[in-house]
Amino acid sequence: MNNYKAIDFEHWGGIDGFLQATGSGMVERASLLRSVVPWAAKAHDLTKSAVANLPFEIVRDDGSVIDTSTDWQNIAGGMPNPQRTLSLITGSLCGGSAYLLKQASTRMVLSLQYVAPHNVIPHLNDNGVDYFERVLGNGKRERVSPDNIVYFWLPDSDVEIGVPLTTPASTSLPAVELLAANSSTLKIQADRGWVPAYIGSAESFPSKDEKEKAERYLFQFLRGAYHSAVRIINSNKLNLQRVGAGLDELKGVYSEITRQAIEDVGAAYGIPAALFMSDKSFASEVKPLIKEWYTSSVFVSIWKTIEETFNEQVYAPYGLRMQFKPESLAVFQEDENQRASAVGAYTSAISQDPEVAKWVMSVLGVDLDQEQESELEEIINSRVKEEETTTAPEMQDPKDDPVTQEAEDAEDVSLSPDETKDLALWYSKAKAWNLKGKGNAVDWENKHLREEIAAPIRLRLADAKNELDIVKAFEVGRPRRIVKTVQDDSAIKALALSIDNAVNSATQAVINWTEVR
Repeated sequence: MNNYKAIDFEHWGGIDGFLQATGSGMVERASLLRSVVPWAAKAHDLTKSAVANLPFEIVRDDGSVIDTSTDWQNIAGGMPNPQRTLSLITGSLCGGSAYLLKQASTRMVLSLQYVAPHNVIPHLNDNGVDYFERVLGNGKRERVSPDNIVYFWLPDSDVEIGVPLTTPASTSLPAVELLAANSSTLKIQADRGWVPAYIGSAESFPSKDEKEKAERYLFQFLRGAYHSAVRIINSNKLNLQRVGAGLDELKGVYSEITRQAIEDVGAAYGIPAALFMSDKSFASEVKPLIKEWYTSSVFVSIWKTIEETFNEQVYAPYGLRMQFKPESLAVFQEDENQRASAVGAYTSAISQDPEVAKWVMSVLGVDLDQEQESELEEIINSRVKEEETTTAPEMQDPKDDPVTQEAEDAEDVSLSPDETKDLALWYSKAKAWNLKGKGNAVDWENKHLREEIAAPIRLRLADAKNELDIVKAFEVGRPRRIVKTVQDDSAIKALALSIDNAVNSATQAVINWTEVR
């Protein structure tokens, strides 16, 4: 039975009866329930559409692009309509597996034909796939070599080879079944006009026929077969006792159970509840939710499985590979623009005053590799030489300059990597608390920072009134030239802000995409 929609479920006593009688598995059960539970269909369709519309490229091993989804030419062959193919694959992968029959030549892929996963039976051995068995429309079966079929299986830590046990569809199944049961219960209630269930008891009935007649009438009335509310029954005395809930009692319980079940369905597919359950129309509301969804483990796992499978089983022999480009979506472009702006400010800060920039970076916990450190030192040394050659001989006596004198009195402090990390965390917390009006994290507990370094910071933080004061509170082990050079505290604040923005933007970009690719 491949065409489930043609099945007369009433003959089996409903969907549950069919599944029990036929022994259908979890994937088939989820597929069937999707046809009667709109929220299951919505999660499934949203996922299909989202993955199918992800931008992607086909590139050579040298990185040159030969085809893009935005201007698709089907140069590698096999996919005249990539969005349709990706949609079908994604829909199947929601159940854990997907299959394409492959025909290929030595030059290109000739065709990729979608096959419903319930019509493919993998036969495995200790080393992997032995062969596949395909169920044809006439009920016959044919053996298919692994070379002639592209098989997509979601990763599952409990499965070494083959179809996963845990999938979006299986995870959502309890919630979907609950929604189906709720709908069935409401239909029964509606059929009997929302009249609660009753048990009828009589002192006596004149005959067996009269008893059966009364039972039949009450049953049919409660199921909505009769519109009349009054009927005389030939009995000495008939008592009706309410045993079921009415509309008022069901309303609150049903709403709460349904809401939670819908949230669970969305969560199984990685879709945020606020996005799944609402029809938000403002971009400011939707964008963060879409980004949250597109970076969820479920969503990433699906498109990464598609990408990796195509590369391993389809494109590798031709020196090609597929690569999705989710970062090019509009919802991520704003972040990219902010990151570019922050990086520009970062660069400008370094070029304007590299020494101050270096110090601020140490406060913010920015780690440079050896090459970057060398380049920055080069810039600093070059700036020093330039200043030495342009300094006027009649320059003010350093002893008369209070800022310079402060630098002369300062001691160089060497911080370990762990101490630098503590300092950066403390600074970030102090700044965040100040912005929220919670104080300046004076009592911050450090794990590695020496008390002789921490104590002066606490004293300065106690008197800090703004972000600039907080920056100055963390002036630990500052190179003396920096203090001499910087006469205006606003420069320090500007540099700190620029570098902080750059760090935050770059970190967010890494969290969103770098680690998942």
